[in-house]
Amino acid sequence: MGSNKSGVKTKKKKLNDGALKKGEGFTNYDRLLDKARSEGRVDGPFSCLLCGMRYMSKKEAVACCTCPV
Repeated sequence: MGSNKSGVKTKKKKLNDGALKKGEGFTNYDRLLDKARSEGRVDGPFSCLLCGMRYMSKKEAVACCTCPV
């Protein structure tokens, strides 16, 4: 146990040197990923045959990588 500046005793956590640690979250990335999951673009049942993006409906999946001509 150690103590901080105010004299309160604190426990020191022992870290594994070889373990990976999660860094700060990227809020924009996390927000976009949550939005994609809620819209079904990550775990949706239908996928685009060209790029693999996932969708909740077959119509959206078919229209994903088609060129409007």
